[in-house]
Amino acid sequence: MIGYHFRFTDLLISLLLFFNPSKAGYNDNGDLVLNTPEKQKAFDALKSFQTGVVNPAAYSAKFIQHDLAIADGVAGLQAYVTALNGTATVNTIRIFQDGNIVFSNSDYTFSGVPYSGFDTYRFEDGLIAEHWQNYQINPGKPNLGGHTMTGGPTQATDLDKTEANRALAHSFLDIVLVGNNITAIPLFYGPNNAPIQHYVGWADGVAGIRDGLQALAAEGCAVNLTTHRQVFVEGTFVLITSQGFFGPQSKAVYDLFRADNGKWVEHWENEQNIPPPNEWKNQNGKY
Repeated sequence: MIGYHFRFTDLLISLLLFFNPSKAGYNDNGDLVLNTPEKQKAFDALKSFQTGVVNPAAYSAKFIQHDLAIADGVAGLQAYVTALNGTATVNTIRIFQDGNIVFSNSDYTFSGVPYSGFDTYRFEDGLIAEHWQNYQINPGKPNLGGHTMTGGPTQATDLDKTEANRALAHSFLDIVLVGNNITAIPLFYGPNNAPIQHYVGWADGVAGIRDGLQALAAEGCAVNLTTHRQVFVEGTFVLITSQGFFGPQSKAVYDLFRADNGKWVEHWENEQNIPPPNEWKNQNGKY
């Protein structure tokens, strides 16, 4: 627990997690359960895009915004959600916590356009202190493997494997994502045609990754990730954020993996263009 006053409900949540350490965030029916105060505040913050109401008491006075379409601070956020004027919807599919970081995967609509993406919130003294996001238009149809952008498992299991999966993520980053050692890709993925692939337009398995990368290169959008930004982990779910280029276009890339027995077995991804600084609504940068 971090940075908030002790309450009986916090004790109850801690006891429930202690006696059921293999799962976090969901009940036996698969319904979203916001089992920490931070997850609840992050969920409510996401819903504010739909309701148009921001709760200033949930935010630090020094709140930092990295969504480059939104002005800095709570006032900038309130102005943005007010301007949406009820045209947005938010459906949070997954929500996880790594220390003082909450990271989520959601479906959205903005002015009737469907998106899927990720939001990350950093907490300080129990308040939202910083927000990052990455959204991509959702085509609304399955990819070549028959999977949607946000389908698949939603439970973080094997919480005792959190640090082992963090180490797996850093190795994958150093060797494959930023190291660009494509020949090492099969070493990180499980058997049975893993991963189950949710990325738009790609098929399952390592062959699907290879074919997808080749197709992007043929379109003049060869992937070159140059910078590792963040790794957040809860149990079997790992979010990796990176920055680089698809062809000449500067991109922010978010990869969500599900691990099993030290290998990646499922993958969700999106990428978002990073606009030139003169178009930013705040000066905090994408990361």
